[in-house]
Amino acid sequence: MDGQEWNKPINSDAEHLKASDWRHIYKPSLIQDSSIDVARDSFNNLVNARYVERCPAPEPFLKPPSEEKTVAKKRGAKSAKALMEDEPEKYQSHFSVYLKLGLEPDSIEEMYKKVHVAIRAYPSPKKSGKQPPKQHKRYNLKKLTYEERKDRLIKRLNALNATGGNDDDDEKDDD
Repeated sequence: MDGQEWNKPINSDAEHLKASDWRHIYKPSLIQDSSIDVARDSFNNLVNARYVERCPAPEPFLKPPSEEKTVAKKRGAKSAKALMEDEPEKYQSHFSVYLKLGLEPDSIEEMYKKVHVAIRAYPSPKKSGKQPPKQHKRYNLKKLTYEERKDRLIKRLNALNATGGNDDDDEKDDD
């Protein structure tokens, strides 16, 4: 289609479909060229991500990371060393728990290795000595069931009937 075909009348459904697709994607007055490229790129990224997610990757891609290169063990030590050199006051406040335990940035990695070994040895969590939280006071009324409401109504009516006869007698005596 050239640039002028979008003005021509449409005769069949197939031509209408082609023309409508063409109008939405390529009509320069409606959509800028850069936005078309951005839309196409984002769509291609989504398609590629979905393809990678659904299709199994070759073996080298799925290799587990080696123990030396794991970030979790070295991240704390690196940030502790950097803070200790740059801002000692901040280091004291951020890593105060480690300092109380006598751990230096170099020994953090060894401590985490010991912790992971201990967790693997006994994976079930230990019960804490905390007491369960107390029951909070309920400010809104508890919703009653049908039977409870029925019983309350019967009790109120019985109480009203029991006291109702005595009140009527007092009024008759006054007349």
